[in-house]
Amino acid sequence: MKRKSPVPNHQFNRSLFFLDTVQDINDNQLINLAETHWNQRNESLWFGDIDISQLYLISEGVFNKLYMDEFFRLQYYNFEIETLNVDQGEVPAVEQMCKATHLLTEYLKHGNFRDPICTHYNPRLDVNVVHPGGTRQVILDLFHTGDLKTFYFNTSGAKFNFLNNFEKIDIQTSVLDKNFYISIVPDHGTFVPHIMNIVTGTLKLPENMINTHNRYKKMLNSKKFRLKSNAPMPWWNPWGTHMESKATVNVFFKDPSNVSIKTQMKATLLILGNHNYEDEDLKIVSRYEI
Repeated sequence: MKRKSPVPNHQFNRSLFFLDTVQDINDNQLINLAETHWNQRNESLWFGDIDISQLYLISEGVFNKLYMDEFFRLQYYNFEIETLNVDQGEVPAVEQMCKATHLLTEYLKHGNFRDPICTHYNPRLDVNVVHPGGTRQVILDLFHTGDLKTFYFNTSGAKFNFLNNFEKIDIQTSVLDKNFYISIVPDHGTFVPHIMNIVTGTLKLPENMINTHNRYKKMLNSKKFRLKSNAPMPWWNPWGTHMESKATVNVFFKDPSNVSIKTQMKATLLILGNHNYEDEDLKIVSRYEI
């Protein structure tokens, strides 16, 4: 059975997920701000495993409509990415697509992301969300099932059964541990923590994004790159072929009469990353050599 993410009772507001951290404060000030608000609201930072079905993920509703469709419609795969200050939101469709393609490669290489994600309860939507990690959650939504390691913040003192198996994290110890970088975001009437392991975290991401973009740019502009699919793939029409002998990428949908947008998105990121792959939804065989 395929999992379904919980859906809020009202329309998702993407602006809730792009908030600035508190700047220009020292460690003691960060600790004081966090502890003052958290103690009043019975809030804590936790660490443990959460089943992905407990999270509200937004790949189809946000990533597809804002980035993926625009990427192909405006032919952003031909963009001169060196003209950008990459990963700063200057041309979001360009940056998000190469970032997602790179993160998928990392995910497939390790069978998961190496570092825990950050999650918290969003009382305005009444769901548990991933933040930060807007692009990582796209990969998780499309490819992951089961448990994830997470730093979790129970905003407003929210209680869930999964917290019974979580470890409560002392904020002072975490802030002073130089293996971690911690920032706080003012939201929901409190300060929501963002925590990252700077020892094992993803390094040189802008460089990886640029390299990823230039690899699929070269591939999609190659005269020999052709794609054969057993179901319509509108984004890929310019490279489509019906001839098996000419196809460098073959896409087989397990149910070609009922291909969802999410499965199209999954196939698209796999093709851009030039991956061979198979799961319950599709199989991709690539003969293209980068």
